[in-house]
Amino acid sequence: MITRLLVLFLLAGGVFWLRTLWQRSQRNDENLSSVGLPTVPSALRSGGAAWIIFTTPTCVACRSVEQLLAKDRPTDRVVRVDATIDPDLAGRWDVRRAPTTLLADEDGRVVARLVGAEAVRRYLNDTAMPAVPDVDSEPLDANSA
Repeated sequence: MITRLLVLFLLAGGVFWLRTLWQRSQRNDENLSSVGLPTVPSALRSGGAAWIIFTTPTCVACRSVEQLLAKDRPTDRVVRVDATIDPDLAGRWDVRRAPTTLLADEDGRVVARLVGAEAVRRYLNDTAMPAVPDVDSEPLDANSA
């Protein structure tokens, strides 16, 4: 009985410890800013601005990041880089998990470094283009009524 309780206690402690390490790793990824990161080579940008998505073969959320970008930024260039095939390239931007997405401007400077699909979604929502007003509609006149 005591042995079972001890094993249960050790398992619970191990799970807690692993969860704490996982959360710390996620916070460290999210706190990395785009300041001081190396520029993106023009081969990845084709001379213009681009979204670079670092993926892995088992990344489930990578496809949703591509879909988000296709929906919200249909004219932007999107490049997929498999971090398992090109670990040196992923290492240049300290990619620790997929999807990690970089937004590079036309000069190759990293404007944003986003880890996870939710970070991309938040960035797109925060930088959404305002709706264009309908130019055919008449302005409201406060005196007419």
